[in-house]
Amino acid sequence: MKIIKKLNTIALLSIMLAFLFSSCTPYSDNSYQMFAIDYTGGTLNENKIEYKDDNLIIKYNFNSPGGYIEYSIYNNSKEDIVVDLDRCYFILNDEINSYYNSISITNSSSYTAAVTSEVESIFNNRAYGLGKSSSNTYSTTRIEKQYFILLPNTFKTVKTYNLVSDYFEIKNLNKYFRLNQIPANINYNITNSPIRFSNVINYKVKDKDREYKLESKFFVEEIFNIPSSKFYVWNNNNSNLLSNRNQLGTKILKYTQPHYFYINY
Repeated sequence: MKIIKKLNTIALLSIMLAFLFSSCTPYSDNSYQMFAIDYTGGTLNENKIEYKDDNLIIKYNFNSPGGYIEYSIYNNSKEDIVVDLDRCYFILNDEINSYYNSISITNSSSYTAAVTSEVESIFNNRAYGLGKSSSNTYSTTRIEKQYFILLPNTFKTVKTYNLVSDYFEIKNLNKYFRLNQIPANINYNITNSPIRFSNVINYKVKDKDREYKLESKFFVEEIFNIPSSKFYVWNNNNSNLLSNRNQLGTKILKYTQPHYFYINY
């Protein structure tokens, strides 16, 4: 009887210890820091954020690690449009960066090839054998163009910068999580947001003197940290977003909207 009582006591202590450690131990899986972008002035259309005027449509999708900024400029007019990269800017937290660097880019390549030599054989017939090797180096230089032209109903994709490259330290925001802990979030407005950025495109309609400007303004309105168990969802339906399969179905991203980006840590 004493032995049974002792075993029950040990079992109870084991359960209590397991609960204690599970409630104090961070998740073992990876975590994600999520950023939500305010795009007031733009519209959401087919999973793209659009800014437009009478001539251009600029389409954004920030959903990527670090918020990599890649956007497309569409000529929505019936005229050729000339974009001056020296008058186009990416502005991050008031720091301005021109898209035109006025540089020459040189690409070099080299190779070594075996060169055959023609020799006379003892039967007075021509034969070919390895004579020597030759090494050659080639280089091409291109000058970055200051202007590009968009014909009517065409577009150009522009690749620029990452908004963040590492975990963003924020006071009062839990980096790691305990069991059953609800992830916290921090909200911002245009005044106190830690990440404010805009994209300025200056252009001319061909054969016209007037310069047009199309500006897209953004800021991070929310930051929150989540474990990977909340970064993905399981779905038994077919999806183009699948990243893994097992007995639960298809593992897909939960946050697929174009105004979200993330950092894995």
